[in-house]
Amino acid sequence: MKKTVFLFFLTVIFIFNIENKVKGSEVIYQVNDKEIIITSIKENDINGFTIEKTGVNPFFSKIIDEEENYYITGIKEVDDYFILFGYGFSRSSDTEYDSLYFVLDFAGNIIKKDLRDYGNMESIKNVYYVDDIFIVYTESVMDIDYSYKFNSNYFTSYDHNFNYIDSIEIGTKIYKIEAKDSFVLIGYSNEEYDLGLRSDLSLINKNDLLSIEEGSVYTESITIEFINGATLNSEYIENGVTLTYPGNYTLNYNDLVYNFIIKPVISGVVNNEIYNEPITAKISGGNIILNDDIYVSNTEIIKPGNYELIINGTNDYIDKLEFTITSNIEGVINNNTYLEPVDIRFNGDGYLNDNFIQSPYNVTESGEYILKIKGENNYLETYYFSIQDEVKKAGLIDFIQKVDIIVLVVVLISGGIILKKK
Repeated sequence: MKKTVFLFFLTVIFIFNIENKVKGSEVIYQVNDKEIIITSIKENDINGFTIEKTGVNPFFSKIIDEEENYYITGIKEVDDYFILFGYGFSRSSDTEYDSLYFVLDFAGNIIKKDLRDYGNMESIKNVYYVDDIFIVYTESVMDIDYSYKFNSNYFTSYDHNFNYIDSIEIGTKIYKIEAKDSFVLIGYSNEEYDLGLRSDLSLINKNDLLSIEEGSVYTESITIEFINGATLNSEYIENGVTLTYPGNYTLNYNDLVYNFIIKPVISGVVNNEIYNEPITAKISGGNIILNDDIYVSNTEIIKPGNYELIINGTNDYIDKLEFTITSNIEGVINNNTYLEPVDIRFNGDGYLNDNFIQSPYNVTESGEYILKIKGENNYLETYYFSIQDEVKKAGLIDFIQKVDIIVLVVVLISGGIILKKK
C-alpha cells in the first residue's frame, strides 16, 4: 500500500468549497461568526500547519511533528472547542492515512489529539455533538490496484473531556447525513434517511415500530423517535418530535396510526379539596382558565372562594379541577356570646351588620352581630355572635323568666299560698 496522493487531491477539492476562501497555501474557514485561517507549512521536509483566529480574542498556534504528517479538511466549533479534523500518518511506520482530529480551546491551546487507525485509509468527515456526547464520523477507503473504493464508516463517541467511549461500524456508503438534537440522521441515498444514530451509538431504523400503545397516557411530555416524515394531528413533521403541550394526539407513521394523550403535571392543588389558606397552583402546560379568567401557572390564589380550574389542550383536550379556599377566620365562633371585645382576623371581604370591614377588625361595643365574608364565585361565610356588658346575677324571677313565660298568681285559699302556672 502507498501513501496515496489521491486522498490529498480529495482534500484539496474538499477545501475549495463555497463556504471557504482559498488564498495561496491558506484556507480561510468561516466558523459560525469567527474566521479561522489554516496555513500549510513545511519545516525540514516535515508537513505541518498554523492556526490563526482573527477578530475578537485572536490567537495563533502552530502544529508540526517530526514523526507525523497532518492534513486538515474541516473545522467545527462545538460547545467551547474548535475541532480541526482530517487525516494524518506516522512517518516511520504507517503505509496508509488514519483519521485525525485536534481539539483547541478558545485561546488556541491544543488540549487533545487523536490519530486513529481502522485498518485502511481513513479520513474524518465531520464531528457532531449530541446529548453532550461528541460523535466523530470517519470514512475509510481501500487501495486496490490504484483504485480507491469505499470500505466502511466508523462512528466514535467521546465524552465532554474527549475520553473515548465507544465505536460502531456501518458498512454501507453514506450519501446524506445531518445532526438533530438527539441523533444523527444517516441516508444511503439522496432520497430519504435510513438510520438515526443516538448518542449511545444505538440505531433507529426507518422501519421500526413506535413504542406507543393505543390510548397511552403520558404525563408532561413524550419524545418520539422516528426517521423521515409523519403526520401529527394532520400536520406534517419530520425526524422525531418532543411534545410537551397537553392534548389528544394522533400520529400516522409508516401507514400505522398511534393515538395517545399528554396530561399536564399539576401540583399545589387537588380536585374537590378545601383549603384554609392561599394556594399556588403549578401546571406544566396548556391554556389555563380560573373562574373564566386566564391564569398564569405558579401564581398565588389568595381570596377565599369557590374555584374552577380548567386546562385546555390541543384537539379538544380538557382537564378540570374544583376547589374551595376559606377565609381562615380567627377570633369569632358562630352563635357564641362574648363578655369582652372581639378581635377578628380573616381573608376576603368582610361585612359586619352590612358594613364593610377589613381584617384585622376589633368589635368593642355590646350588641348582636352578623358577620359575612364574601369571596369568589358566590362564596359566602356567615357568623352570628353577641357581646354583653356583664354577667347578671341569677334570682328567682330571672330563673322563672328563663324557663318560659311564668305568671305568678297568689291566691289565698284557707290560709295557704298556691302557685299556679298558667
